[in-house]
Amino acid sequence: MEAVSPTPGSLAPGPWECDPGRVPGVATVEALAAAVRKFDVASLGLRVEPEADWAVRESLRRTGLVLLGERHGVEQTPVLAEELIGWFGVGGIALEWSERLRPWLDRWLADGIVAAAVDDVGMEVWGGDGRLSAGHLVVLRRLAAAGLMITLIDGATDLEPPAPGETAEAMQRRWWSDRDAAMADRVLAAPDMPGGRLVVAGSLHTRLEPLPVTDPRTAHIGVPMGAEVARRRPGLCSIECVYGTGHFYNLGLRRSVEDLRVQHLDGPRLIMHSAEHAPGELLLLVPSPRAATVPHRKLD
Repeated sequence: MEAVSPTPGSLAPGPWECDPGRVPGVATVEALAAAVRKFDVASLGLRVEPEADWAVRESLRRTGLVLLGERHGVEQTPVLAEELIGWFGVGGIALEWSERLRPWLDRWLADGIVAAAVDDVGMEVWGGDGRLSAGHLVVLRRLAAAGLMITLIDGATDLEPPAPGETAEAMQRRWWSDRDAAMADRVLAAPDMPGGRLVVAGSLHTRLEPLPVTDPRTAHIGVPMGAEVARRRPGLCSIECVYGTGHFYNLGLRRSVEDLRVQHLDGPRLIMHSAEHAPGELLLLVPSPRAATVPHRKLD
């Protein structure tokens, strides 16, 4: 299987390294269905510290929303999302999946059939960036059976041609901002749910402020979805996932380098980070991340 170039911004700034012993993604419907059947939905034992509990509940009370910024391709992500939903009594979940996947997803939710994905939705299923995994399918079917509303917030974004004198970097920031503004619109247009909604997206989309253009790791990134939602829903909180040593799958197997804040933990924990440079930051600490089983193949 040939490598596929990442979509812009699909890999968040480190810490991570590419693993030279690349493992191919699941490349057939049969293999994906088998991975779904084998997925373990056992609780990960999430613990929530009191300050973090208060902050999330206040965000849900004031805005009806809380954001979760994750790294695509981590196996534990869908189970952690389900545990957060259960802990806080959330009534809906929004995902950074294309709206075009709705019929394909609805068939899975209704009948438990992993259908072949072709034509305009093929890349959305088989692209391999990790936002869709076997674990997501298992957990989403459980959530749908429990009555939760599932919203898909990504979609096609028309990119205007470059303006006279506009640099490629500036054009990329504009593309990012336009895409994230459209995602914010879809989040806010969805019906309010009792208990609010958990919005799960890549961590570069869930920041509540624009990222600095002076940092070469983020210079191509425009206004994140989170910043646009926070502007229109004051009081919004965003949780950022922080990972220990392990692996994730984003266009191939990658190794996560340990964050010192995670090294002493034996299970996931939601905390209020109190460091001077980031007071009041909500962090979901995830020790020992494992690579998700991700549908990934080259499409003709």
